[in-house]
Amino acid sequence: MRTLMALDLSYTNTGIAVFYDGIFQKELSKTKGTKPADGTDIHRCDMILAEIVRVADVVTRSREKPLIFIEDYAFARNNLREKMGELGGVVKHGLWTLEYKTQTLPIATVRKVVTGKGNAAKDMVMMSLLKNYGLEIPQNDLADAAAVGITGDYIMQYMEDNSVILRLPIDVREGLKGYLKNK
Repeated sequence: MRTLMALDLSYTNTGIAVFYDGIFQKELSKTKGTKPADGTDIHRCDMILAEIVRVADVVTRSREKPLIFIEDYAFARNNLREKMGELGGVVKHGLWTLEYKTQTLPIATVRKVVTGKGNAAKDMVMMSLLKNYGLEIPQNDLADAAAVGITGDYIMQYMEDNSVILRLPIDVREGLKGYLKNK
């Protein structure tokens, strides 16, 4: 049984996607908007972590502890770089203290797996999720989390049986090639 969560971390709307054996669990997946009463960044980070842990605990009650895939930082973007590093550090540390395993996936890998293009725009990710996976997801943060989850599921399949790579669509194989070579 493959149980995973996927995160698209954001200060405004963190996308949280849950997959059981490669199937997107719409009822457990969500975006978490944050507007803390005191307005502090650390409070906002804490609210996001708390929601991620709440969803992970719900998953763990009915399944095994999920492997949590996190979309890596957008290194080319200058806006909010330090804040995103702060949020990522808080979330990763919080999950580590609760003994959840995490794995970070490069944005280009995720987008290449899902769309065939490593530099695909968010709207192209959303269109590809609908066309190739039958997932109609109206919020781009949740769509990005779902794309991370799909990529993570392919990686989990590969970790279970590396011959699975030969049965994957060519775009997916090409998208995973560089990532798996470095693991």
